[in-house]
Amino acid sequence: MQRSLSGKVRHGYAIGGLATGSYGTVPGLLLLPYLTDVLGVGGAVAGLIIFVPKAWDFFANPMAGRISDRSHHPGGRRRAFIIRAGILMALGFSLMFFGPASPPALAAVWVLLAFLATATAYAFFQVPFLAMSAEMTDDYAERTRLMTWRVIWITLAIMISGATAPMIVNNIGGQPGYQAMGMWISVLDLARHLAVLVAHPRRPPHSHRRGWRHAR
Repeated sequence: MQRSLSGKVRHGYAIGGLATGSYGTVPGLLLLPYLTDVLGVGGAVAGLIIFVPKAWDFFANPMAGRISDRSHHPGGRRRAFIIRAGILMALGFSLMFFGPASPPALAAVWVLLAFLATATAYAFFQVPFLAMSAEMTDDYAERTRLMTWRVIWITLAIMISGATAPMIVNNIGGQPGYQAMGMWISVLDLARHLAVLVAHPRRPPHSHRRGWRHAR
């Protein structure tokens, strides 16, 4: 296992924090008004739709951790999950806003299922991504630098997505505005995804004694 990491690997890994920032910011900021103002879903139902995928995280995160811990993929036990889940997460986020606009009940079911799928994909990206930091280096200071840069990118993602997503929605308006916003956030996530894959070695060193719980 490496002790010192190159700047390319360190910063490329940290860019993965864009996913945490955008996923944590945009649904909480815009999904409720989309459900109530555009789709005509009642406030109580809309609140439940937002709550259920967040509650699902309590089950999805440990499941993603256990499954990735047991993986023996030749390209690295974390990398395979990051590749697939990162792409599915970006697609799922856009799909939330490309469903039927009516009737409200059908629209609500579409958003709920798409949000649950996105939350599941996020768990299978985020948990292996965090666990990867403990497997890239055995040096405490190096892991601290990785996490510090990750937090910086999370902050930048919150600022970028928090500013641009409402701007896109307001400038275009209606469901097309939300669809354009969903596509923009997905493009942002895919760009982040690519940076992580390019920066991270194809066959990362790892120790089976370390699992996802050690990286939280």
